[in-house]
Amino acid sequence: MNCFKFSKILLAAAICSLATTQLQALDSGWKLGFDAGPTWLQNQNIQTTDLFFPGVSHTTSLEFKTGYRLDLDAGYQFCRYFSLEGELGYINNPVDIVSSTGTIYTSFYQAPILVNGVFTLPWFGILKPYAGAGLGVVYTGANDLRDFNGAGQIVAGLKCGLPAGMDVAVGYKLLVTTEHDWSDILDTTEGTRTVSQSVVAAFSIKF
Repeated sequence: MNCFKFSKILLAAAICSLATTQLQALDSGWKLGFDAGPTWLQNQNIQTTDLFFPGVSHTTSLEFKTGYRLDLDAGYQFCRYFSLEGELGYINNPVDIVSSTGTIYTSFYQAPILVNGVFTLPWFGILKPYAGAGLGVVYTGANDLRDFNGAGQIVAGLKCGLPAGMDVAVGYKLLVTTEHDWSDILDTTEGTRTVSQSVVAAFSIKF
């Protein structure tokens, strides 16, 4: 009888140990995800000064239509509370109004390359609020103007846990770059910093 009870205790301990191991495995691992959604871009001022007429400058004021943002991210979930993720994205905003005596711009696009630290609060069952911040660079293009800028990002949202390590989410992203410098040999062209806000739907899976 004692041996039978002892066997049941060992079996129960083994089951608990296996369940704990499986839960720990679900709390950490590699992640892959993507998101997409509309983007709103703050108005942009571009100032150009000609090399041969340094006292004369032209300012182009750009206003933007609602654009879109696409992101692909991959990273590692260290525990149920924190993950570190690399992000590669594409943002495009058509120009709505141009007020300038200079060049006409038709679109303004960016490709952010960022590393984000994301904190998750798994306190509400399958619903998991999250927030985080990231740093990196952004490649920006407007007509024939191209440059790389430093950038910072804030993210926040709400995840919903699904079976097999999957999550769906609704999130917010605020991306801010440093000021632009598109100068070349013949003229000096500078732009104000870029500020974009996005609302995205996201999907991720953990391996």
